[in-house]
Amino acid sequence: GEYLSTDYESKLTQLSEKDNWVSKFFIEKDYTLDYVTDIVRINPDIIVNSYRENKFDQYLSFQVSLYNEKWNSDKKMKYQNFTIAHPRESIKYFKESIELFDSIRLKLLERYDIVNVSYEQILSDSINNKLFKKPPVYHTAKQNTLQEKLNLIKNFNEVCDIWNEEWQ
Repeated sequence: GEYLSTDYESKLTQLSEKDNWVSKFFIEKDYTLDYVTDIVRINPDIIVNSYRENKFDQYLSFQVSLYNEKWNSDKKMKYQNFTIAHPRESIKYFKESIELFDSIRLKLLERYDIVNVSYEQILSDSINNKLFKKPPVYHTAKQNTLQEKLNLIKNFNEVCDIWNEEWQ
């Protein structure tokens, strides 16, 4: 993630010329990137689709990270309480980003092997490593339970109600 966060074009060129690298792509609907073309350009050996089994939990975790500006850690971190601004628009944006990701994943499946690995599998160390030439090492720690997220998000009840309306 950090590697591609600046100077995107030159980083893609560097990756396309190397072997033995790992990169993380975040797919959001408002980006004007051509994700499929970019991924084909760097020509990965394998694509790992890392996801959450529960989309609501994924949305809440993303919001906690976004508002606290804390991403990926192998240690439990402390977080500040916050209010999700414009939750209806935020949930709609998240849903549309997931739909975009799903359409990109289907296009990539025509060309690449994609291994689906849930965050929950990573945490429980239950990934089938036979799928990989060299098993990956994941450096992550569970940050917040659903109850902890509920306590962090000041307008959790409103967000939950809107989620239930929008995600049907």
